[in-house]
Amino acid sequence: MILAGILYFLNTVLDNMDGKQARRTGSGSPMGMLFDHGSDAFTALFSAIMLSRYFQFGNGVAALAGLILPTVPFFFCNLAEYYTGCLDLPALFGPEDMQLGVSICCWLVAYFGTNDTYDDNFDFGFGRVRLTHIILVLALMFEFIGMGGNVYSAIIAKKDSEHFKMRFNFTCFMTQILILPIMI
Repeated sequence: MILAGILYFLNTVLDNMDGKQARRTGSGSPMGMLFDHGSDAFTALFSAIMLSRYFQFGNGVAALAGLILPTVPFFFCNLAEYYTGCLDLPALFGPEDMQLGVSICCWLVAYFGTNDTYDDNFDFGFGRVRLTHIILVLALMFEFIGMGGNVYSAIIAKKDSEHFKMRFNFTCFMTQILILPIMI
């Protein structure tokens, strides 16, 4: 698990470096961006599967939420980029923060193991809840709020640009927003 955390962290650093280098040198292309985002989505899915097994989410709603968590930043960032023409990542709760969180989770599992540590239950007045489920719900809440706010502010900032005016159609935008809950 220590090696998995280190390799995932290195993957994040190198993934960010190649995109910045491509933009700096002007050698980026739509195909390169599609390949990069596709590779990121593939990596996020497998890391989510790995973490849901390590944290013993089971096969229910918690496992589904754990699979959804890494897809949210990709969805919102790509949606904002489509309408604004530029990729502005939020200061907090963006893809990099979640990728760093995956590395930290790998290290926590390496230190604590996959034993009863994650089976601790807490009572908040509505029944017993596992510690991992509480952390997962909080992460999802912050993820949706942070990324939703980032899309909103990016669109408001670029709403007068020619790129935005050419691409924006309210019906299409609402359809794209509603795709996420349907996928969930």
